Amino acid sequence: MRIRTTRLAALLLGLATAAATPASAQTRRVDAQLSRDFPNQRRDVRRQDEVNGTRVFDIDIGGDKGDSNVVITESGDYLFKSVPVRTGNLPDPVTDVLGTLFKEPPKDAHLLERTSYLVDVGGRRSVRLEIDATGRIRDIVSAAHLRAEAETIKGYEKAKWREGDAIERRLGEFFERARVKEVYQLPDAPGFYYAELTADRDSRKVQMVLDARKEVPFWRYELRQEELPRPVLETAQRLAQGAPIRMVMRAKSSFYRVEQPAGRDRLTIDVRPTGDVTGVEGELSPAEKRIYDHPGRGGPWRRR
Repeated sequence: MRIRTTRLAALLLGLATAAATPASAQTRRVDAQLSRDFPNQRRDVRRQDEVNGTRVFDIDIGGDKGDSNVVITESGDYLFKSVPVRTGNLPDPVTDVLGTLFKEPPKDAHLLERTSYLVDVGGRRSVRLEIDATGRIRDIVSAAHLRAEAETIKGYEKAKWREGDAIERRLGEFFERARVKEVYQLPDAPGFYYAELTADRDSRKVQMVLDARKEVPFWRYELRQEELPRPVLETAQRLAQGAPIRMVMRAKSSFYRVEQPAGRDRLTIDVRPTGDVTGVEGELSPAEKRIYDHPGRGGPWRRR
């Protein structure tokens, strides 16, 4: 690297080559990552496993604001990170969508985060593989979806100069000497922006969604192929079957998992900081559950 990096950039580049680090240094990487994210909080390692040759730690973290849990690899990648959040501190787009749907306020909330690697393989009909740091496939995105995403971004409205300046200053917290290419307003999520920039003398692409205060729903940072963790590269090469690997990126995504009363029932709702609902699970009240668990006894589902 020829640029001087700050928190995020240094972390991304430092962790990308962790697979080549001697084993004795691996737990120090975990300690350093947890010290940055959970300073002065107690830790309890629940268990340690090995997946595809990569050590994985399941750790409970206690603090004054509640108990967190992380599943983290020896190279410092979060397979799962859950941090308690006060329901009054949820982003406005999240509270807006919940308030539109429900009369009762949410009961509990956690901010969940994970890191993964995006690998684009193939030629004209390329696909994007999303792979976690242990080499497990999380998603496969088609070329049509990638084209639709690119076209959608072209339709975004550019941020006004004052807003753009505020976001550019915010980006300076993560990267120094990076070149900001464009800043767009994110549709249907007031206060959130999509930013494109480059780092390392314009040789690395960076894409981020963020607000002007604290939220970073996702970022993607371009890597060299040789910077991929070994299990990720092996999985990508096996699936590519000789097709070229065109681009790789390290990515973080986050969302809120909210426990929401819904009448006598309870829902668990996954919603991004921008207000996009990505998943819903329901849990019936005890009275309703008895009806559904005993079909043929007056409930809506009867045995034939």
